Amino acid sequence: GFAMLWDKAAVVMLMPEMHLDAQGRVHNAAGPAVRFRGIGGDALYYWHNIKVPEPVIMRPETLTAADIAANENSEVARAIAERLGWPRYLAIAGAILIDTWTDPFSGCRYELYALKNHKDKVMPRLLKMESPLLQDGSKPSYIEPVSPKLKSCRAARQWQFRKPNSEWPSEEECNREQNVNFTTET
Repeated sequence: GFAMLWDKAAVVMLMPEMHLDAQGRVHNAAGPAVRFRGIGGDALYYWHNIKVPEPVIMRPETLTAADIAANENSEVARAIAERLGWPRYLAIAGAILIDTWTDPFSGCRYELYALKNHKDKVMPRLLKMESPLLQDGSKPSYIEPVSPKLKSCRAARQWQFRKPNSEWPSEEECNREQNVNFTTET
């Protein structure tokens, strides 16, 4: 544990109980990944080193479209999707596949989805993106919101990056030109 000692007082903390995955990342698919011992016994929930809300681990079957829409972090969205499985995640979100594309340079696959149950015309579309091969050998997928005006994966991918003059491309430019040609992404 940890201790701070003074002449007439001391603070002692017990080491928390921690669960790790095979790569040494904080993770527990069956309960808290970190539990602090002692009074209160607070618990933290992690999915492969991503801190997630408790229901993602303990009650994933209760997650709703509102829960998914409320999340603004693409890492947490990925963790939720991995926990539920991508097909179930997309079904709960009410996503309809619009387009698919595999980047010929990176070999990464992209899928563009619209949300069928929205009443607001400014609801973003969702771009599911496969990551290039990571150092741990995995190729996780991520999902990020993009403009509802984008019509294809290539247009959505292009829309995410500035032009050489440092300006952002318009949706119209991306839909018209679709000049996606990434050799390396950082």
